[in-house]
Amino acid sequence: MGATFPQKLAPALAALAVLVGTSVCRADDAQELELAKNRFNAGQYDEAHQQFTRLLEPGLAPCDKGPTGMCRLTDADLIERTRVLDAATLIALKRPGLADAQIEKVLRQNPAYAPSPALFPQEVVDRFTEVRGRLREELERLAEQQAHEALKRRLS
Repeated sequence: MGATFPQKLAPALAALAVLVGTSVCRADDAQELELAKNRFNAGQYDEAHQQFTRLLEPGLAPCDKGPTGMCRLTDADLIERTRVLDAATLIALKRPGLADAQIEKVLRQNPAYAPSPALFPQEVVDRFTEVRGRLREELERLAEQQAHEALKRRLS
């Protein structure tokens, strides 16, 4: 005897639940970043920096498991965006050393990263250029290593 309609539907519903659960996790990360970004956009740089710092804190639970406002991001793209926004915040707060530390982390993860002049003030774009210049040799090695690893993955 064949499976009934509900029995046939069960695997599809289970797959949908997994997909929805995954989307919720990403939505939590994106929502937390958006809340912090709202402070940045409003010029509330001290509050924005505090929220960005919390979102990058490795000791906190991931945003899909922790309470709102007290969790860390897990999505690599959102972590990069958070570091860039935090660097811009720190530049606005006149804390260049801390801004440079965030910029260095962004560039070491993504040597090709460049902030958009349409989205960020020229001071932020210039700061990325200065830090990139200081790290040029290291970033060239990292870019070569990443390209080599990508080639190995494609050939495997």
